[in-house]
Amino acid sequence: MNGNVLQVAVPIIGLISGLIATYVSLQNRALVAEVRKEIAELENRILLRINGTFVRCSECQVRSEGIQRQFASLVEEVSCQGSRRPVGATTPCSRGSRDWSRTSG
Repeated sequence: MNGNVLQVAVPIIGLISGLIATYVSLQNRALVAEVRKEIAELENRILLRINGTFVRCSECQVRSEGIQRQFASLVEEVSCQGSRRPVGATTPCSRGSRDWSRTSG
């Protein structure tokens, strides 16, 4: 009788142990997948915050070029006003209005 109980109990204990191990393994996989998802979401939030806070290098260059164009046109306009010549004389610079649509910033 004692031998029959052991012959049945050992496979049942092994089966239960295997089922518990499988359950724990599946729980670990689910936990790892959830952590990966949370890390990806956090990474996206960090990148959005960085992109919203910092200006890209190319944007800085475009803005700098626009400011330099505006400054150059102001310098030209001031130098034209300062070097007025008598009526009929040719002026070295154009008297047209500035075109602000070509400048940025």
